[in-house]
Amino acid sequence: MARRGLNKSHSPGKWGPAVEGIIEENESYVSNIIKESEEVGLKIFEKEIKKGPKFFIQQPYKNRFHQFFILDRDIRINKIKFARDEVESIKLISSRKLYDEVKKYPEKFVNSVKYYLGLKNEK
Repeated sequence: MARRGLNKSHSPGKWGPAVEGIIEENESYVSNIIKESEEVGLKIFEKEIKKGPKFFIQQPYKNRFHQFFILDRDIRINKIKFARDEVESIKLISSRKLYDEVKKYPEKFVNSVKYYLGLKNEK
């Protein structure tokens, strides 16, 4: 998980996917996630990623489709060099602990994480 930079215009300081980005014109979801992986200092390749769920989220500032991808790679967290202007901090968290944290403190997470975990109505 990544804690968004405190200078971000949307959801500053909230926890969300380690890598995320907005699709530009003529860009695919796959090419975007590969490009955006640089935020956390990773070089990923299309053959490494597995397509996860896709869903539509209505947000106050913009309605969006969200496509999740999963990367399963052994990485030492202290070796990850992330872009400090984009990401405040990163952490590894189990699925169970993430679910429990979002349930208990939903205000600390971006909306897409709540949707992904089936907690979209949590405030």
